[in-house]
Parts: sequence; C-alpha cells; structure tokens
Amino acid sequence: MHGKVRQLYLQSDEQRRKLSTIFEGSHDAILIVDLTTNSIIDFNGKACDMLNFSDEQLRDLSFYALYSGAHTHIRNFLDETQRTGWNIQELTFKSRLGNLIPTETSASIIEINDQPHLLTICRDIRERKQQEAKIDKITNFDQLTSLPNRVLMRDRINQTIIRNQASPNRYAVMIVDIDNFKSINDTLGQGNGDLLIKATANIIQSIVPKSDSLGRLSSDEFLLLAELPESDITIARKITARLAEQIRQAFDETMLVAGSLIKVSVSIGCAMLEEDGNSFDELLRHTDLALCKAKADGRDRVVFFSPGMDAEANQKLILKTALHRALKAKEFVLFISQSLT
Repeated sequence: MHGKVRQLYLQSDEQRRKLSTIFEGSHDAILIVDLTTNSIIDFNGKACDMLNFSDEQLRDLSFYALYSGAHTHIRNFLDETQRTGWNIQELTFKSRLGNLIPTETSASIIEINDQPHLLTICRDIRERKQQEAKIDKITNFDQLTSLPNRVLMRDRINQTIIRNQASPNRYAVMIVDIDNFKSINDTLGQGNGDLLIKATANIIQSIVPKSDSLGRLSSDEFLLLAELPESDITIARKITARLAEQIRQAFDETMLVAGSLIKVSVSIGCAMLEEDGNSFDELLRHTDLALCKAKADGRDRVVFFSPGMDAEANQKLILKTALHRALKAKEFVLFISQSLT
C-alpha cells in the first residue's frame, strides 16, 4: 500500500497489515484522487496493470486524463459523488497505450488530513461487454446477413413512431421479396439459396441511404424503413417510388449463383407512416398487402398500399372462412349440367 493511504489508518499494526493486504490484493483497480487538484495520489498494483502505467507515470496524473469521454461527464460524476457521498457508474478509461477500458466504477468520499478525497474502485468489464455484444448480436441481428432482425426492426420502427409524434417527418416502410425464391432454393440447394440472400442484402444496402434501416424480415423478405427528406405526402410518395424502383431495377441483370446465371427479380410493397398506419403491426400488415398485390399482378413490380386492399383482404378472409365451414358441414351440392343437342 502506498504512503499517503497509511494516513487513513491509525489502528494497530495488525489492522494496517490487513488493510494493506485488501488494498493490494484486490482484483479491481483502486485509485485515490485529491479533489482539490483532481490528481491521483495513490493506487494499487492492479490500477497500474489495467491502465498500463508505471507507478511514476500514474502518480499525480490528473483523473481527467484517464477518462476517455467529455470532461463535463466526469465533472458531473465527481459533483454527484461529493453531493451524495457515494456513486456508481460505468466509466470508460483510456490506458497509456490508448486502449479503451470500460469499467464499473464505485466511488465514495473519504477524509485525508481533513481534506475530501475520492476513493474509486474500478472493475474491468471488458469481458462482460464482449459477452453482452455477442448476446445482442444473437438477439437482434440476423446470423446470415448481419442485418437487424424482425425484433430490432420492430423496435426501430416503434421508436421512430414515438419520435415522429414530437417532431413529425415522412417515413416509408417497404417489404422487398425475392420472387420465386423457393423454386431457386429447391433447385440450387439451401447453401446457394443462402448466398442469394446475402447477395440480395448487399445489393439493397448499396442503394439505400445509410440513415435508413434495412433488416431481414423472414427467409426471403427484407424490411426497409426509409426516412424521406420531404414533408409533402405527394412528393414523399414519389421519392419512395423512385427508391423502390432503384431497388427493383438493380435486379434486372442476371446473377451468378452456384456457377449458373439466373434471372432474379424482386417484388416490393410500400406503405407510408401515418397515412397507412401508426403502429408496427399495422404498417407491416398494410405493406404485406401491397406486396401480395405485386405478386398477384405478375411479380417484379412495386405496389403501394391503398385502403381498398384492406377491404379486399377482409372479404377474402370472410369467404375463405365460410367455404371452410361449409366444407366441414358438408353443405356443398354437386350439380351436373348436360347440354341438349
């Protein structure tokens, strides 16, 4: 234990030895900061190891010099600790070699020679952060394309809807679907189907602005949230149509998959935030209806949602349900018509 810390302890030699063992034996970095000068006056060996400083380099170094972020943040951290007497936050420090070290730092105020000092215990959480990043990737990103998955896209669209209530803007939602993907996948095999999915993702990403959010919705469907630089709905729809056409036309050329040149096309359904829905589920349903219309009209086209599609879908559902019920109740009667000659 370094010199100035001994002033804290006026107990017996045995007690001081125990405290010294705790100080130096800690698996966490311990720093003591003089709050009048913000300089580090004492530390344990773990602090030197973690920060890649020697004793001479670390002693009297400003606490601010170790922090990787804005000085206002660390100032607020110190002020809050002095106000309450205790604090705990995640702080990222910068080692002598420039490496960023995320830590869980607990701090408290101690008195040395009647002057307030900061006692900090800094736990290195780099491994924990790496594990959290892995879990986040598994939970929120598609493993094949590394695009956001349905869960993350739902969250992003919901957050956009909330922000849009305070600061209105124009957004479009699109579903881009690979035409006849099942046939291609069955013919060329799943491995080559995966290559086609990745190639499709790369093509779409090369076209859409980086500010837009592109995710993989399902096997052969991609979901796009596009921010539009126009408040007028008519112009915004034209911009959306132009972007969708750019994506569609990018697949006009044949693609080389598994050594074979194949013609790949996409169908795209579009819906506008607010005009066509104000929730993720509503926007997705209406965009999917537009996509179904594009498929029904022959594929390889762009279709916008219209209210009539909703009514048509409801009528189809009612008819399908009625036919299913009639079939189970054996209500169908066969009539044979013979022509008279």
